[in-house]
Amino acid sequence: ADFNPVGTGFAFRSSGDEVYLLSGDVQTNLTGYLHGFNFGAAETGISFGRHLTSQGAEHFVAQRDLSLGATNAGPKVGPVIISEIMYRPPDLPGSVDNQDDEFIELRNVTSTSVPLYDLARPANTWRLHGGVDFNLPSGVTLPPNGTLLLVSFHPTNEVKLAAFRARYGVPPQVLILGPYSGKLDNSADNVRISKPDAPLAGGSVPSILVEEVEYTDSSPWPDGADGMGASLQRTSLTAYGNDPANWTAAVPTAGWDFGGGVPPIITAQPTDVTVVGLNDATFSVTATGTEPLAYQWRRNGVNLAGATNATFTFPAQPLGDALYSVAVFNPAGATLSSNASLTVLLPAKI
Repeated sequence: ADFNPVGTGFAFRSSGDEVYLLSGDVQTNLTGYLHGFNFGAAETGISFGRHLTSQGAEHFVAQRDLSLGATNAGPKVGPVIISEIMYRPPDLPGSVDNQDDEFIELRNVTSTSVPLYDLARPANTWRLHGGVDFNLPSGVTLPPNGTLLLVSFHPTNEVKLAAFRARYGVPPQVLILGPYSGKLDNSADNVRISKPDAPLAGGSVPSILVEEVEYTDSSPWPDGADGMGASLQRTSLTAYGNDPANWTAAVPTAGWDFGGGVPPIITAQPTDVTVVGLNDATFSVTATGTEPLAYQWRRNGVNLAGATNATFTFPAQPLGDALYSVAVFNPAGATLSSNASLTVLLPAKI
């Protein structure tokens, strides 16, 4: 079919548009079939194409090469990607949400520096948006293979900044920017990075989507990042990012590169425990994998403060039915044990 005949053709707007295919009969009545997409601003010389994720979801994204009349080249990745998301750090005492320890890591996956602003118009900068929002300051450049962290608190707060760097072992050369507005949702959210294009006539500045990640706290996304101490981490820096198959839950590596390893494997699960009330109860787990291994014990799915070793001992009290489990993780991955029950026996008394 000729979609652009002379005199009656149409064109797409470079600032964003939509395209849909509908079926009809010879009288031009619609017959029910519809397929299409909305798309955002297009970079000069870059096309959009249909991409199927590992879950069969259709995404219409920028392509790495033009492929008119041939198979789509595949999604364009980089030069800057979202490489790690800590959307739910372990809660503070009293089940208080711990927003200060959230972060989003950006990584330059190329061997050249990437300015995060328009060189011709330095005031036009890259932007984090979606569930949270932050305009990067002018003049920020990511070095080759470098990273930066975006956080919810103001980095000028020296106490919070020092605590954050100490908690995650962030190297001093890694730039930390913030605060972003809003909060990463603990169950599902959308995180996007966009860059400015050249202004259009009239002065409006198109925003070109560079990267997008839509995570959830349950399968097919790794659930180990949901409040147990692990973060979402990208497994392939050069593969399409908005796909749960390209993410794992692992020990946070904010600002540094672990370089692989063997994810933890539980070789001996916690077993049920029966104990007389007020005596010590002990649960334990045995796991293998690249050291160091980290542990977080949970009671009925809630983290237990200070229970961060392979063995967990506490004075048993008749608190009702309880199931205990433990998350084991290292920088290569995370796994959750099976549940073990605690039965507390009360001695007879007059």
